[in-house]
Amino acid sequence: MEVYNLFVSSENRDVDKYPSGNSYTLHLPTILHNVTKVELLQASVPNSIYNVTDGSNVISVSNVTTSVGGPLVDFSIPVGFYDGCGLATELSAAIYNDTHVQVDYLEHEGKFFFYREDTSFTIVANTPEMENLLKLYVSTYSQVPPTVTSPTYTPLFSNNLRYQNKNFVKSSEVVTLHPAEGIFLDIEELRTTFNRDAKKLESNTFSGETMTRSFGMIPLDVSSGCIKRFKKANDYDFSVAYSYPIQSLSRLTVNWIDRLGKSVSFNGASDNSFLLRIHTDFEKEGILEIPEQPVLYENVKRFNNLFILAGVVLIIGLIMLLLIRR
Repeated sequence: MEVYNLFVSSENRDVDKYPSGNSYTLHLPTILHNVTKVELLQASVPNSIYNVTDGSNVISVSNVTTSVGGPLVDFSIPVGFYDGCGLATELSAAIYNDTHVQVDYLEHEGKFFFYREDTSFTIVANTPEMENLLKLYVSTYSQVPPTVTSPTYTPLFSNNLRYQNKNFVKSSEVVTLHPAEGIFLDIEELRTTFNRDAKKLESNTFSGETMTRSFGMIPLDVSSGCIKRFKKANDYDFSVAYSYPIQSLSRLTVNWIDRLGKSVSFNGASDNSFLLRIHTDFEKEGILEIPEQPVLYENVKRFNNLFILAGVVLIIGLIMLLLIRR
């Protein structure tokens, strides 16, 4: 058995064929045979996945002269990976001039707070992505936007300085701004049937796309814009053992995917790398240890002795044959 450490970096890819670091193929200088086990020792991957991937006309709000039911104005924001305060600031900057609606992020509640003084207003999230981020849900049946609350009729808010003289809408639920809890390293040549995910059951069948058979998951437990540095010693021990050895490994086809099995976008932060420890089985390669052999000289010496003895016996036999004939 032999063990190899293999370093893989997206910086070594052919950028003409693979312009993005989320999908690429690299080749091994030496083909490895009968791979029985692969360990993930280290990985470095950027947490640059956006939670706003389409910022065009994402929200509509009543303009400054209209209230509930009046004409709505569409607003856009840049794509990016926003935290709560950052998204609130960006939305306020986009909508305030035309609507006088302001946005705060209530950190202790984990909700967004949209408000305007004196007059009511209508606000609608126009995309499923933004609706899910802001937790501003339109009624599925009536298609009615979220209800704007007046503090005058709500004792809980009437004497609170945050809410006095303001009409407001709050997120209906605690918002979740992380686009992914983890990212999956999918290496086509190293896929395994032992990595699976649990799914819902519909009509006695499992439904939904999946990351099943990918090589393994790396948790994205760092802030957006930072680099996740996975280490076996600090994170967890991850390895895949193959019941039937991989007969030949000459390349690695790398894809970084999400839980649905779809390629993620690093949004230009394309550099990633990982270190594998690859175990191979020599016996199954047909390279067996040769048992110790007797010394060739001894074998030759014995053969020569037998040859001489046979010659002597032959000569004696011939002599006796001649004597008998006389």
